[in-house]
Amino acid sequence: MSNTAANFFNRVGLLIPGFKGYKTKEELRDSDYKIRLFTQNTVEIFIQKIEKYKRELDSDELLEVDFQQKDLKIFSVKVANQKFGYKAFFGDDSSEDSAKLLEKIVEHDKSLIDLLQEANEVKQINLEFIKTLNDRLNDILHERAILLG
Repeated sequence: MSNTAANFFNRVGLLIPGFKGYKTKEELRDSDYKIRLFTQNTVEIFIQKIEKYKRELDSDELLEVDFQQKDLKIFSVKVANQKFGYKAFFGDDSSEDSAKLLEKIVEHDKSLIDLLQEANEVKQINLEFIKTLNDRLNDILHERAILLG
């Protein structure tokens, strides 16, 4: 296992109680589910930050921020209701192909968690940041669908 993957597992284990990793089919399914719930909860926390931010806005900005906030709420529901399990990892592929797929899965989950932590560490949010976050989260969700095949 690479250092990147080992560091990721340690970090995620601290963030998400019960995270076990990706060794077996059931651990993959369980870990995937826990990461999706963590994602949903973290997005909901960010949505609460947006509520505070909206107090400072004029009418025009408020409408645009509301639109972006609605998209984040939709993302939160989508990510929680996605198929889970990485069944492609346990297909008829060679162990080399499976190792490459596992590396992609780890990288995908790492990018998602990095993005969520970045969003919740931001002290001052603005409309552009919210738009960018929406785009990046939806890109990651799309990549996830491709990984799951």
